[in-house]
Amino acid sequence: MQNIKSLPKVYFNNLDALRFLAFLSVFVSHVALFLGYESNNHSFNFIKKVFLVHGDLGVNFFFVLSGFLITFLLLTEKDNSKNISLPHFYLRRILRIWPLYFLTLFLGFFVIYPIALKSGINFPFLITESYSSLPWYIFLGANIKMAFLGTGSVVLAVLWSISIEEQFYLIWPTILSFVSKKNIIKVLLVIIGASFLYRFYYYDNYSIVKYSTFSVMSDLAVGALVAYATMYSNFLFKTIKNCPKYVIFSIYIIGFVLIPLRTFLPIFSHGYLYRFLYSFEPLLFSIFFAFIILEQNMADQSLVKLGRFKVLNYLGVRSYGLYCYHMIAIFFTFYIFHLFGISLVNHNFLIYISEIIVAFLLAVIFSLTSYRFFEKRLLALKEKHGYKNKLS
Repeated sequence: MQNIKSLPKVYFNNLDALRFLAFLSVFVSHVALFLGYESNNHSFNFIKKVFLVHGDLGVNFFFVLSGFLITFLLLTEKDNSKNISLPHFYLRRILRIWPLYFLTLFLGFFVIYPIALKSGINFPFLITESYSSLPWYIFLGANIKMAFLGTGSVVLAVLWSISIEEQFYLIWPTILSFVSKKNIIKVLLVIIGASFLYRFYYYDNYSIVKYSTFSVMSDLAVGALVAYATMYSNFLFKTIKNCPKYVIFSIYIIGFVLIPLRTFLPIFSHGYLYRFLYSFEPLLFSIFFAFIILEQNMADQSLVKLGRFKVLNYLGVRSYGLYCYHMIAIFFTFYIFHLFGISLVNHNFLIYISEIIVAFLLAVIFSLTSYRFFEKRLLALKEKHGYKNKLS
């Protein structure tokens, strides 16, 4: 049996940059929603509603990417070692995910919340969270709590997506260990279909559709399906590799046009048509995101390879920290501006832009500090227990 530490290196050059852009979409959405800017300008309100608040798609992209990368790594290990070392896999996941997850959890419950209470500030977003909900977060069920019991602190709310990924990591490696290679596609198609039916059934409950494990699992399954096809389908590989530039451009145009158009879905569709389209929408975008992942790493005629931009790569490596800390940064932005006597619930667009800049810089500072003095040491330990790569 091949030692797991001797397995080949696996790295996709452009995915770090994509990680950062996915985070950026989440950040833009959250500063538009939570920094308190209000305007009587109907044009700005239209732009905000149609173009700025699609951060949920950034999270969906993360899910597709996670499904792709984790499945690719696990199948690579299975092909080379004839099995999957579950203890090594779970140890790597724990070292990568848990420290920052539980640090964010600690900060949200025991630092941010007390500061907010003592400040006496009337924050324009919810910062409180009942301590009775702490077990949901500790046992990685934040998304279940949000789906069925409602949301609480916005600082802690970001942990819902991490909970879903951890639930996926708990089950999927075991399935891959025991399911034969020829049946993996069948399993993934069943997951995708069941997830669609689940959304179709709960279409009128926003929280369940957005946060429930069964609802969003199709994103991870699409990523896993693409990873499988990438490894074992020469047709897919050749199709993407030789895809003409005009086809790539056309797919990008269609995908990015569909993003603002989703805002108008309730207006132009009703009844069962709306129910079907609303349930199908996440699957459509997950396929688009899967195309982006493949195009960036396999196409010979890409419009641009994002990995060329060093700053995107640099920040992309630290995107997990950016994601976990950015709501904390938004909280402290509001707090700092308030200390200087500047109300964030205002009609001053220049102050609003200043808030966004400060929030972004704080998020970067927090994530860089965390990565340098906290995460990097644990990542070095993780390298001793698996692939030497930048994927996981």
